Amino acid sequence: MAVYWMTEPLPLAVTALLPVALFPLLQVITTDKACYPYLQETNMLFIGSLIVALAVECCNLHRRIALRVLVWVGTDPKWLMLGFMLTTMFLAMWICNTATTAMMMPIVDAVLVEICGNGEETPCVQTVQVPPVVENENKIGDIVKVIKHGEEADQGKEPSCIIISNGLPKEPERETVLLTENVNPVNKRQQRKTFRKILFISVAFAANIGGTATLTSAGPNLVLKFVVEELYHGLPSVDYANWLLFAAPAAIVSVLLSYAAFQVLYFRKSCGNQSKQNQAARQIIRKKYEELGPMTFHEGAVLVLFILLVCLWMFRDPHFARGWATYFGDYKPKDATVVMLIVLLLFIIPAQPFKSGLSPALVTWPVIQQRIPWGVVLLRGGGFSMAEATSESGLSRWLGHQLATLQFLSIEGVIVVISVLTAFLTEFASNSATATILLPVVAELGTTLQVNPLFLMIPTTLACSCAFMLPVATPANAIVFTHAQLKAGDMLPPGLVVKILTIGVMLLNVNTLGRVVYDLNTFPEWAHQNLESQLSNMTMYEVSNSTKAIPDVI
Repeated sequence: MAVYWMTEPLPLAVTALLPVALFPLLQVITTDKACYPYLQETNMLFIGSLIVALAVECCNLHRRIALRVLVWVGTDPKWLMLGFMLTTMFLAMWICNTATTAMMMPIVDAVLVEICGNGEETPCVQTVQVPPVVENENKIGDIVKVIKHGEEADQGKEPSCIIISNGLPKEPERETVLLTENVNPVNKRQQRKTFRKILFISVAFAANIGGTATLTSAGPNLVLKFVVEELYHGLPSVDYANWLLFAAPAAIVSVLLSYAAFQVLYFRKSCGNQSKQNQAARQIIRKKYEELGPMTFHEGAVLVLFILLVCLWMFRDPHFARGWATYFGDYKPKDATVVMLIVLLLFIIPAQPFKSGLSPALVTWPVIQQRIPWGVVLLRGGGFSMAEATSESGLSRWLGHQLATLQFLSIEGVIVVISVLTAFLTEFASNSATATILLPVVAELGTTLQVNPLFLMIPTTLACSCAFMLPVATPANAIVFTHAQLKAGDMLPPGLVVKILTIGVMLLNVNTLGRVVYDLNTFPEWAHQNLESQLSNMTMYEVSNSTKAIPDVI
């Protein structure tokens, strides 16, 4: 399955059906066990989150948020890039990074047209001072040389100017001109292309980073939740609230560091002084925002339900106080129950309650049926089924024991090695598939090394989302690569820089905030029980093999 997911001889979703067909025939697990993971709680949580995200998209709430933020940050190229990255990261925390990236593309296009033009060379406006003698000897449109303060500029560095005013200046020294800088037009064109390319790439990278901030926004995060519940019966609490507390600060820091790296390595102004272009871009963003009109009941209702969903997730069982879910005793609802309750309300509440006649709901089933990526749902299910078989068959335990040869390193060294290997492997395979393959293995490795398994599983999960270098690594990368017509190597250098930064931030976060949130300094009781279970199974296996060998010996 891993090879098929990397090379795609079959569609990814079709490959995900192999466990149902092959595992029972190969006597790995039964058909029931192979089918169960396809729609268990984690996948239901994923489907519910997708429906809520589609409700946000259908009412254009995400577009309103994006344009409002861009109006606030302005259109100076430096701040514009930061505004796009922060907006994309924020949206990707709540809706899938693919939809976020696709939504941002036309907005980026419109702004770039205003700032950099449509590809034609245009001179840059700059105010300079021209001596009266130059003004009197030339007409409008003549190209002249600027004399600064009565002295000739150094040879080879003299800017050329086109006179745009032929009236005698009131003051005897200077006049305003339109400057065509002594800069090679090819260089100016290259600067604009670089800014355009990096702006598009920054949007994709911000979407990938934003997906790590919440438990429901990235596939590897959901795989982590599934593996923890399957292996340890949910005893280590990995829920929406503590994951947001742990991962969101690191995501913000990673985006800010990536932005700073782009400024240092790539960012150049496409023109000398762009006040007119910036003003035009600001006007078009404001115009697009005003075209949305006042917030409708449809948008307001979706926004209220969205905020309610996040609050219910965060306070379900926050650990610093008694959560509302604890009042239900042994029937303690999980995150999937919460999101499905909100989904039902989306289908019940009318979008236009004050309109005469029958009003459609906030979201309708034909829209959901058409736009839900059912193939991704199967992909997640197939991955979960493979993880189940990996654990049941003992393969993950065996691989964990083989990796125990890394115990000559400190636990921090083991984490660094696994994180780096995972981060580069995920460039060639689906991040969910990578997480599905590796998480059961590193969980067993943690148990073998007698450290908290989450100490290895969390960095591995986050490293699966560090896919920045190749267009095929994530759907967000692919969208930007196609839309911006990038070359194959355009993502490699910035992708490598951002990969190094995000891995560094992630490792620092795991060893600081992660130790506090998930108590990573101890070998917990639930992991100790799993270790005893492994030893018991190994003993039974050895006794069984010895018993089978007795007749042969006789």
